[in-house]
Amino acid sequence: MNIVECRSCKAKIAFITMESGRSMPVDSEPVDNGNVWIGEDGVGRVVGKGDYSTVTMPLFISHFATCPNSKAHRKSK
Repeated sequence: MNIVECRSCKAKIAFITMESGRSMPVDSEPVDNGNVWIGEDGVGRVVGKGDYSTVTMPLFISHFATCPNSKAHRKSK
């Protein structure tokens, strides 16, 4: 992952390409309550809601969920 700095809150983030082909910022460190995993092919995938205690791969969280200024950076669909 290529780590960069968020333009507004200065947190360490990475941009990953999702299955849809769109780019999404994620926090650079895995977290226990994450819902995005990055496959061996480098593509990000969202895991469904549920108990992640048995998940063995690192899970990340979208930076949109943690950035205090996320609304300023969202693009319309």
